[in-house]
Amino acid sequence: ALQTPLNSPWALQHLDGMLYICMAGPHQLWAHKPGSDTVQVYAGTGREDIIDDILANCALAQPSGITTDGKHLYLVDSEGSAVRRVTLGENGDFTTVVGPHDLARGRSLFEFGDIDGNSGKARLQHPLEVLFHEGQLFVADTYNHKIKLVNAKTGETATWLGTGKRGRDLQGDSVQLSEPAGLAIVGDELIIADTNNHRIVAAHLKTKAVREVAIAGLKAPTPPKAVIEDKTPVIELPAQTVKSGKTTNLSLAFELPEGFKLNKLAPLTVQWQAVSGDAVVDAAVLATRQRLTADGLTASTPVALAAGGTGIYQLTISYSFCRDGTGGGLPVRKGQIPAAADRGRRWRGSDRTEDSGEVAKRRRCLRGQRLPRRRGVADVLLQEKRVRCLEKYRGGRLMRHKRLTILADSQFTRGNCHLSQMSVGTGLPTPCTNSFCSPSNPISARTP
Repeated sequence: ALQTPLNSPWALQHLDGMLYICMAGPHQLWAHKPGSDTVQVYAGTGREDIIDDILANCALAQPSGITTDGKHLYLVDSEGSAVRRVTLGENGDFTTVVGPHDLARGRSLFEFGDIDGNSGKARLQHPLEVLFHEGQLFVADTYNHKIKLVNAKTGETATWLGTGKRGRDLQGDSVQLSEPAGLAIVGDELIIADTNNHRIVAAHLKTKAVREVAIAGLKAPTPPKAVIEDKTPVIELPAQTVKSGKTTNLSLAFELPEGFKLNKLAPLTVQWQAVSGDAVVDAAVLATRQRLTADGLTASTPVALAAGGTGIYQLTISYSFCRDGTGGGLPVRKGQIPAAADRGRRWRGSDRTEDSGEVAKRRRCLRGQRLPRRRGVADVLLQEKRVRCLEKYRGGRLMRHKRLTILADSQFTRGNCHLSQMSVGTGLPTPCTNSFCSPSNPISARTP
């Protein structure tokens, strides 16, 4: 037991000396006898579905809550929106009390809803908890924001608490919950973990009078403030004198590596902070980041002044730079490159040669539709009719995948970049820079 890894256990129930575990990860019910050194699968094949059968052949769907009547186990399969009954013993089995089950192709996982009624009609939506009490099952119908009451024998289901709309109202018949996920009975009250309202609610079992459980002196802890140490070096500058008035101009000169320039497409801002002295700069300037206007290696912005005096200010400049020239500015266009290729094979220009007979057959099959011929772009045919035709006359099966790799017939040139290879995918074209594009070092371009 100490060496066996668990996979997302969600709930526990002890019955007749055995501890049963809702193992939501593998969609199974596990068992462990306290004091023993083993833990094992008790029920479920591991398939995610709602299938009623003997313990070894049944299927569960993320069991999340479990309870007992002293003889059977009852659990909720949240992904299947179902309540299940487990008969224990050598001849034990799983039976669905409420919810869809045994539908073809796993369709039980998608038959959720919010419907009261008999066992076959009733629907839940992602229930996370179940609790047995006096022949009834209280079910936390989590995604319906309700508590429902289910007859443990017949499966008859009715809404017990909640309007079905998320909210915080606890008055009269308009009680609102928000994804309840835990249940317990204390005295004559049902205690509900009203999860998304971040509270605990108590509802009287007979009158359904609801109150919020308040714990004296309990309050949320104050989260610690994150302290981020700013290690940016501060450059001391000589004192500046400006003429008093409404505004002045802040001008900055940048020293960048040779061949680089300020990137006008990236944010270029300055943040003012008063260190000491009088209010020389207007308070509005200190409250926000000021955007700078770049011009070559310089940037500037007007600064609003407050009044005369002296003060010390700290400026934080945020900027980015890029290499000078045409690199990175290559215009990007979207393109569609349909393709036909044998599985696992790349087409080259020389591979496309066909004799005249094959060409004629293919053209007749395509009903006179001529193949597109574009410089540097391989022909692509994705229509089902053409695919069938090419399967017949090419021989072998064609790739019917959205991501096909094709080599162009000839070198394709755009701007200063030479593309000799294209990768046809589902993304946007990848821009290239002048220093990395060349006929000897091809780049990949991605087109939808």
